[in-house]
Amino acid sequence: MGKLKKYKIGNHYLYITSKCTPGGEPPHIHSNKSKMLSPSSAGKLWVNSDGTSKVEKSGGASTQELKAIKDWLLDNIAVVQGEWEKLGGNWVWFSKI
Repeated sequence: MGKLKKYKIGNHYLYITSKCTPGGEPPHIHSNKSKMLSPSSAGKLWVNSDGTSKVEKSGGASTQELKAIKDWLLDNIAVVQGEWEKLGGNWVWFSKI
């Protein structure tokens, strides 16, 4: 399971799981308040090639925290793309989300 361990935005750790990448899902990132991964309570943001994102699930993050995560994605899209591909995911979109 991948995790962008060094990326903590506010109280949220960002990560990508290897369970998501080969399954054909569009690129996305999870967020969790704990270092312990808990997919059932994690946030999920779909990510576009330009770094824009759409919140699928907040995972308990406030509006302010989600904005900080979305801003980080805009500034670090190459990092997210690299991690996604490293875990075997295809960095493609079926349509802009």
